[in-house]
Amino acid sequence: MEAQTRGVSLRPEVVAQFPDHWPSGIAPARDGRIFLSFPRVDRTPAPATLAELIDGVAVTFPDELVNALDSSDAPHRFVSVHGIALGPGNRLLALDTGTTSLEGGAAGGAKLFVIDLEDNAIVRSIGFGHDVCVAGSYFACISPTERTARCSASFRASHATKRCCTDRDISSGPMRSSSAPTASST
Repeated sequence: MEAQTRGVSLRPEVVAQFPDHWPSGIAPARDGRIFLSFPRVDRTPAPATLAELIDGVAVTFPDELVNALDSSDAPHRFVSVHGIALGPGNRLLALDTGTTSLEGGAAGGAKLFVIDLEDNAIVRSIGFGHDVCVAGSYFACISPTERTARCSASFRASHATKRCCTDRDISSGPMRSSSAPTASST
């Protein structure tokens, strides 16, 4: 007997396979759309670092321009999206590591993109200052709440791995940090 709740299968099923690249994030939207992130850490990077799964194929999302890797315009483009999550207001949150290396990136390189799924457009880009996104950090995880997104990173300092968490306001109001960054040894 198939386990179901209101027409939704509770059993995992294969909806796509990617033999050449590994998606790190999967975010199913309420309307059935599925979004995937492919960090650009492979020798041959995936054509898009953020994609929508359409008929089993990863299609560049929200468009090819923002997915095109261009270091001269990194603040306005995706470098390497790792963490993704659905946020409030039918929005997709995409956490860009700011680096194509698992060793971490430049100070201030990571950013959070807020994408409206009705318009398929970026509505906010939230950068992380040098005090939060230190050199060598790798932002990978995102946990949204109703108004904020908690983003976390790992970085190496003095031969010890540190973790940093910061909250960012993702509402339509002015950008502000809702808490100071914290670091602790692991």
